[in-house]
Amino acid sequence: MNSNLVSSPQIENGYTRIANELLEAISIYPFSGGELKVVLVILRYTYGYNRKVSNISLTELAKKTALTRRHISNVLKLLKATSVIIVGRYKNRNILGINKNYLQWKLWISDWSDMRDFPKEMNGFSLQ
Repeated sequence: MNSNLVSSPQIENGYTRIANELLEAISIYPFSGGELKVVLVILRYTYGYNRKVSNISLTELAKKTALTRRHISNVLKLLKATSVIIVGRYKNRNILGINKNYLQWKLWISDWSDMRDFPKEMNGFSLQ
């Protein structure tokens, strides 16, 4: 490994403020890897700039997630269909945001009982 490469993230260079309850809901929701990447980028471009929604292009999402535009498009459709994100259009741009009411998110797995490692209840979010 090249010892000249050093990473030193500092909150002085920016940070994303997110409610712990929402972060915990995201951590237990059964996202695929691509879905989680897209959710995290949306969080960065919304809450990271103190916004509820942001105009984010497919190209920008592809750059930030290392996924193809086609994959991003499919992920956005699924996240919208499951009420995880809010999607709109303005001047041919995607307007995206997180639906912070995670109790409205629709699960696409049928049985939470396979999720034995997760707590049965977290801040009122019941898994039963």
